[in-house]
Amino acid sequence: MEHTLHTPNMQAARILRQYREMSWHNQRQWLFVVLAAIVVAALVAGLYLNVTARAAITGRQIQTLEQEIILNQRINADLQADIALQLSIGNLERRAEKMGFQPVAKDEIQYIVVPGYFPNNAVSLTSTAPQQNILLADPAFKQSLFEWLHREISAAATPLPVFQP
Repeated sequence: MEHTLHTPNMQAARILRQYREMSWHNQRQWLFVVLAAIVVAALVAGLYLNVTARAAITGRQIQTLEQEIILNQRINADLQADIALQLSIGNLERRAEKMGFQPVAKDEIQYIVVPGYFPNNAVSLTSTAPQQNILLADPAFKQSLFEWLHREISAAATPLPVFQP
């Protein structure tokens, strides 16, 4: 038995010879299959590129929006700092003096009593009513966990009544 070496050139020549020996109809079928595979591969590649491009565009839009959020947060912080500066005691006193207001001494203050006006009472943050345990006051919470579990298991073990029309 003789062992022959097959080089790539010999294999290519063999494939080319087999292709030439095929009928014209078979050649056309193979050409159609190869072209169809190329078209399908091109469609898949195009679809992949389309999805990738959309993802990249969406990612860039998200980055832009995040940058705008950060910029707006900085602008808001600057505005809050400006408001705090404008409402500072020293600034308010200067603005009041420019408008003609003057500090008042305690003996210059006059209080006016308005009949029928009752000022709001001071807010008390402590509760005057005694706290009661709300869970114990509700009758649905009068049993322990074990009692409830026993009741549920007993209910599950009881057969359902048979419906007779």
